Amino acid sequence: MIDLDPDKPGGPYSYPMEMPVCQQHLTILQDPETDWACHNFTGHGPEVIIGSDLAELDEWHLTRSMKVGSGAISRRQSKHIPRRYEITLDMKLLGTDEKDSVKFHASAEELREMIDMLKKAAHLDD
Repeated sequence: MIDLDPDKPGGPYSYPMEMPVCQQHLTILQDPETDWACHNFTGHGPEVIIGSDLAELDEWHLTRSMKVGSGAISRRQSKHIPRRYEITLDMKLLGTDEKDSVKFHASAEELREMIDMLKKAAHLDD
């Protein structure tokens, strides 16, 4: 057995995270450098995912590389399409070396709203 959450946050999300695992996986999970996740997406009880199997989660994580451009040089549009900024986020698929980028367009007001939302989210762990 291994407790996957020894530093329980308290409140409704504190529940036993003790998982029965074989000796091989116990050794791997005890290494602080090992990436792992425990989820219950199937409804059949918790499942531990380790290392490259994390790709099954289909989660893309930021690689801290972001670009913002106005698109003013390479794009022309009609007056009815609002001016948008192009934001590019470089991402990495969890559990793999696969990298990609996500591009989206947002107005200045939408960017301000996003900034406010991200500022609030950045303080959730405080």
